[in-house]
Amino acid sequence: MAVITIDRKDFCQLVGKDFTMQQIEENIPMMGTGWEGSEGDTFTVEIFPNRPDMLSVEGLARAFSSYMGVKTGLRKYKLEGSEEMVIIEDKVSKVRPYFVSCVIKNVKFTDDFIKSIMQVQEKLHITHCRKRKKVAIGLHDYDKIAFPVIYTTKPKEFKFIPLEQKEEMTLQQILEELPKGKDYAWVLEGMKEYPLLHDGRGKVLSMPPIINSEDTKVEENTKNIFVDITATDEKAANEVLNIIATTFADRGAAIHKIKIKYEDRMVYTPDLSTKIITINPNYVNKLLGLILTNLQITQCLQRMGYDAEEVTKDKIEVKTPCYRTDIMHGIDIVEDVAIAYGYQAFDPEIPKISTIGDEDEKEIFCTRLRSLLVGYGMQEVVTFILSNKNSLFKKMCMDVKPVAETANAKTSEYDVVRNWLLPSLIEVLSRNKHNEYPQNLFEVGDVVSLEDNDIGNKSMKRLAVALCHSKANFSEMKSLVESILSNVGVNDYGVEESNAPCYITGRVAKFVVNGKVLARFGEINPKVLENWGLEMPAAGGEICVDLLFGLINGKEVSSKTGKCEVKLAEEKGIEKPPEKRDVEFERIDTERLFYQDPYMKEAQAKVIEINGKEVILDKTLFFAFSGGQASDRGTINEIPLVEVKKANHKIVHILEKEPDFNTGDTVQLSLGWERRYNLMKLHSAAHIVYYPFVEKLGKPKIIGSNINPDKARIDFLYDKPITQIIPEIEKEANEAIAKGLEIKSEPDKKDPEKRWWKCGSWGMPCGGTHVKNASEIGKIKLKRKNIGGGKERVEITLM
Repeated sequence: MAVITIDRKDFCQLVGKDFTMQQIEENIPMMGTGWEGSEGDTFTVEIFPNRPDMLSVEGLARAFSSYMGVKTGLRKYKLEGSEEMVIIEDKVSKVRPYFVSCVIKNVKFTDDFIKSIMQVQEKLHITHCRKRKKVAIGLHDYDKIAFPVIYTTKPKEFKFIPLEQKEEMTLQQILEELPKGKDYAWVLEGMKEYPLLHDGRGKVLSMPPIINSEDTKVEENTKNIFVDITATDEKAANEVLNIIATTFADRGAAIHKIKIKYEDRMVYTPDLSTKIITINPNYVNKLLGLILTNLQITQCLQRMGYDAEEVTKDKIEVKTPCYRTDIMHGIDIVEDVAIAYGYQAFDPEIPKISTIGDEDEKEIFCTRLRSLLVGYGMQEVVTFILSNKNSLFKKMCMDVKPVAETANAKTSEYDVVRNWLLPSLIEVLSRNKHNEYPQNLFEVGDVVSLEDNDIGNKSMKRLAVALCHSKANFSEMKSLVESILSNVGVNDYGVEESNAPCYITGRVAKFVVNGKVLARFGEINPKVLENWGLEMPAAGGEICVDLLFGLINGKEVSSKTGKCEVKLAEEKGIEKPPEKRDVEFERIDTERLFYQDPYMKEAQAKVIEINGKEVILDKTLFFAFSGGQASDRGTINEIPLVEVKKANHKIVHILEKEPDFNTGDTVQLSLGWERRYNLMKLHSAAHIVYYPFVEKLGKPKIIGSNINPDKARIDFLYDKPITQIIPEIEKEANEAIAKGLEIKSEPDKKDPEKRWWKCGSWGMPCGGTHVKNASEIGKIKLKRKNIGGGKERVEITLM
């Protein structure tokens, strides 16, 4: 979701009334947006994807003004006439077929307005415009253009001067050499000629969707703007144009329409007309569980920026704004009635039904998996469940298998339901190949299989992982899967050689439990990488979440239904895992020297086992990732460590290269002290910060934590903004640290695998590493983030 930053004074000027920061913070979330925080006289909000009209300061101020009763009802925008024309040549129909435009006159640029226009363009491109593939926006100095404008295509050798450049470049050079060209070249991939916009004298305006021309650059003294929008979706293009046009209009500019001449039709844009939706008041009240009069409903709708009028007692006519792209059905109108009425004003009522609702156990488990992988430093992605056979099979070098197909598909890009997740992750990597590496992604999602196989059929939940960087390999992938399984309490499995054309032969394996394939992973075949245009090595794989969930809950997955069926663990002849076993307290056979002395920097150990780059020792200085704390770094016989993990009740050290020592040798361990010491300080700080929250919020439920060398974070459930108490919490935490209380990390008297963190009267279970005295932490800084859904995040950094 997009985040925008806003100056309060500029915002209030647009709203038409002055509001304090506290008033804004209290009311913005009630409109359906997320409050991210404030600093000085600026604030940051998160805009949900259904409201692209609020991605600009002007759009958000417009909505806030209506909501707060400053200026209610429908905003009406005057559309001026124009004789200007854009001619669309037929050959663009095969590249980017649609074009919409307008002229905006009497623009008065200020610093705040310039920032707002740049921000809304960027955010629209990322969200509603689908990274410019669906829609691309260009702004030009109208007075530098000789009409008519021609929208055409040109060969790759065609030259013009791109924005902020001094010399002419060919279209191909732009894609290969300029940052914007590299970022968006994938949009034009496979085209023989590229889209181009030029005026009646041949002056180039832009190469959509990549870059504008230097010749029509908008500058501070520009008074009149020509807007060009190219697209593969005409409806989306008109929606974006209306948002841009009304953004300028809210700053006092005049909007002029443009004539668009296609080969077979003539259209005029923009279309700022309103859409009329009729709703029944009884329908509104039934859905909301309220008894609102028609007058109350119309007042609520006026507060949300509509014009609403009672036609009859059973019919209200609603006029929707031209910039509201999310209004498609009467239910959308009902939602806005609820927002205006105020969700906080609804009386809680237990539903009169005989069942008790609760979060699905499997979804809770999936959330746990997500938190675990985020703790590993991986990026979660959410991709479409719809795909195509080319992506699922041909580009992955796999044989075509039966898949569920959609009837009357509107596009061949999304005409089947995916039967595995990995192609979706590889596609994400292909779209981000110009971004910084490493790129380590994961997704927990649904797939549908129509064939009987070793992990079931029909709808299934999978976890897919893709690692992409210069050293991505089989060993790293295997270590990651082992660590995931260990962290959820699964240690009894077999690792067998496997094969699949999408992986490199001999560099692919499967994890097998009770004769079923739990996971398959390996190094991605170079041919697959070539098919997707990737130049960096990659490794990937999938875990069957249904089977994994069944294993840890004493259940078995049916190969017929793909669903978990309860079966006593004793019936299957396997040991049932403990019901409440905290993973950070699992039995570890490796002697952990950091518990004896967390300040120990050098030690010697005996090599027990070597497997490629993985080394197991009889004792170790190095903390393995667990409980949200990142693993240590250092060297073993001067070979750098890249990761430390737990697997099969041992601590596994993953080296940068295969070692030159052997099993039975004594090796020298050297700890990366700066990293360790930061982790110790931040972990202790996180515990100290928690207790002032308990005192003020009543022991909020912790749903996640992460300790990295640069910062720590705590995630917890809380349904009210906490921005106002953050300074107070920070002050109390720093005062507690300054007291210099002793900190202890010691084993439990009954269970030596369990450890406790204690500081003064505070204490909690914790298996991490900590400083011995709170004063070692120094001063800390807290930052609050709203992560949505009644969840709060507090980030902790050392000052």
